[in-house]
Amino acid sequence: MFDTVLLNIVAVCWFLLAWAGYTVYARRKARTTDCLYTAVDKYARRWMEQITRREVRIADATALATLERNITFFATSTVLILGGLLTILGSQQKAMDVLASIPFAADPTPGLWEIKLTLLIVAFVYAFFTFTWAMRQMTFVTMMVGGNPLPQESEEERKRFADSTAQVLVLGSSAFNYGLRTYYFCLGALAWFIHPLLFMAATVWVVWVLYRREFKSDALLAMLHRLD
Repeated sequence: MFDTVLLNIVAVCWFLLAWAGYTVYARRKARTTDCLYTAVDKYARRWMEQITRREVRIADATALATLERNITFFATSTVLILGGLLTILGSQQKAMDVLASIPFAADPTPGLWEIKLTLLIVAFVYAFFTFTWAMRQMTFVTMMVGGNPLPQESEEERKRFADSTAQVLVLGSSAFNYGLRTYYFCLGALAWFIHPLLFMAATVWVVWVLYRREFKSDALLAMLHRLD
């Protein structure tokens, strides 16, 4: 019994350290290495600079609306997921019986089951606040684009607008990325319902997938090639 409790504690600590550690690592590595964050930052600044050079901005407004709809979709989905988790929390015995039928699944206890669900609920609450903050920042960008300087205004004024608007756009994109990252780690946390060791292995897999996509993906190479 003690070994099982200790293994679950180690698994949770492993999960939290991996999540926090990768977040810090990715943030620091982005300062010295090309990644999706730096590519998005460069494209955002180029986009905002181009906006100041044209008077018709219908395409820009459409692109911003599309970005905001994507974030809204995930925010709404997060609310639905939270509702489902709370429902399972209220009828946990049925879900425990389903998992107990898996041959290699660890025997769950009601208390441990509630802790597992609570971890997911807290994570998705964080994701919800992150997505809604990303939505607000995209709204700020739309407002700033609506009040951007005209092409005939001074170069200094247009550059100042491009820098500030691009910064808000990148901040919104980063918040959206943090929300998506939460989804990835929550998928790994689902393995905890089967076995703590599988939970730890899934956490490592999630970190590897995130690293590959943010620093080694084909999409990143294509974006950087376009910037050369």
